[in-house]
Amino acid sequence: MTVIPPVRSSGRRTPRGRMPRFVLGLAVLVLLAGAVFAGAALRRSGSGPTEITLRISGYSDTVVLTVPGAPQDGCAFSAEVTTCTTTVPASQGDRARVRAGTAGSPPPSSSVRLLYWGCEEGDGVASCTVTRTPRGVRVCVSTSDPKDEAARQRCAEAIEAIEAIEAGEASEAESGAAATRKVTVVPVTPRGNPQPDYTVVEMERSSSIHGSSCTTAPGALFPDIVTCPPTVAGAGMCWIEREHSGGLLCGSPWSRTLYRHTAVDPWDTTLQRLVRRAAEKPAGSVPTAKTRPWALELADGTHCQRRLGGPAPTLPGRLSDAYGCGERGIVVEGPGTPLLDTRSPLWTVQLLDPLTLSSPDKPSEDLSGLPERESVAVVYYAGRPDSLR
Repeated sequence: MTVIPPVRSSGRRTPRGRMPRFVLGLAVLVLLAGAVFAGAALRRSGSGPTEITLRISGYSDTVVLTVPGAPQDGCAFSAEVTTCTTTVPASQGDRARVRAGTAGSPPPSSSVRLLYWGCEEGDGVASCTVTRTPRGVRVCVSTSDPKDEAARQRCAEAIEAIEAIEAGEASEAESGAAATRKVTVVPVTPRGNPQPDYTVVEMERSSSIHGSSCTTAPGALFPDIVTCPPTVAGAGMCWIEREHSGGLLCGSPWSRTLYRHTAVDPWDTTLQRLVRRAAEKPAGSVPTAKTRPWALELADGTHCQRRLGGPAPTLPGRLSDAYGCGERGIVVEGPGTPLLDTRSPLWTVQLLDPLTLSSPDKPSEDLSGLPERESVAVVYYAGRPDSLR
């Protein structure tokens, strides 16, 4: 009988685990590549802001307008608020469409449309596109209703004023010439409340401020920014609180503190009347060369504030005192001596120290001895966020 011996293995095994490991490694590489591409796409999609901040004004005597996008500080157009800050979604290239609306009344009919100013398409257009700019975006909206002729004019004037100011600032910057800066101080929100970065100090009612004695302050761009005697109470520049009857927020251009006074006659209609007048003032209220400033800052950093009461110094040549500059003296004006010489981009004022007069009791009419005029670095005005500035 023949015996066939069993066949022995050579000791090598079939590589059963190699192919699965290869497939697994390939899958890991694919997943990693996908994660890299997904991360790049995510970075691209989030590489820039997706919203454009917009300052929009609205005027209409026929419909109640609404703010597009996501308004800040709960802002909405009303009789007291005509300008709001809002954010609108941006598409590619930092461009966005602006679409205001109407509320509380029927929308415009097919023959009456919403019209915009300050858009890429031009002014008085029915479709508005804006592009993000370093200076910010400003738009005004009204309607094509014949009854809104005055409202449309307000929009046109507001945007034209802003464009003129920005063009002037650009030309000065391009020329490299030194120029006086114009700063509008706005310490309140559209609702008239203090801005979050301001501290409010409550004043005693004994300051005895009467609303009936308050008047629009020099240097204020709106009628409801007032000055109220007595001057010792520190109410030289005050913003009427639109939601607090008789409330006044008073401050300085160089301080982040507001002092809240309450008029002793809160039911007097003077303050409310000034608020209504401010609501009727065009949103394009901006300072001009003829607007008397609230305060000045000289080229050497000296602060000058408008003089409020006190004994008037005796000055030569029928000059009168306008601003007090501490130890530097006073800013004066009079015939042949303008308060602000605005003939060049860098404005000047006439500074005088009354103590240096040779005959302080009987000053001469001769003005030849006046010192050289001083350059003004900054002029300050008081505004509200209702302005497009």
